[in-house]
Amino acid sequence: MGTRKELLADNLPKKKKGMSAEAIAKMEQEMETLESGMKAITENYKDNMFTLQTAHTYVKTLLKNSRVAKYLKGKHAEISTEFENLAAAEPV
Repeated sequence: MGTRKELLADNLPKKKKGMSAEAIAKMEQEMETLESGMKAITENYKDNMFTLQTAHTYVKTLLKNSRVAKYLKGKHAEISTEFENLAAAEPV
């Protein structure tokens, strides 16, 4: 009922007992809004996953440098611990 008539495979008018044309039109509009929202979420997810993967790889590489790792442990132990946890985590 939420799909526009021109997008249906059989292209037959939709009929539902007790539903007015206005109610059907409103449902179609809501479906379009949901679909565009899902598309935006999907695109943001891809960008976020790329950023997360890049940061994960960078932190792992950073901690492989013994001078950097030693400095972090000596001067910023809390950050060092968090970076080690991040580097140990498996990316999704």
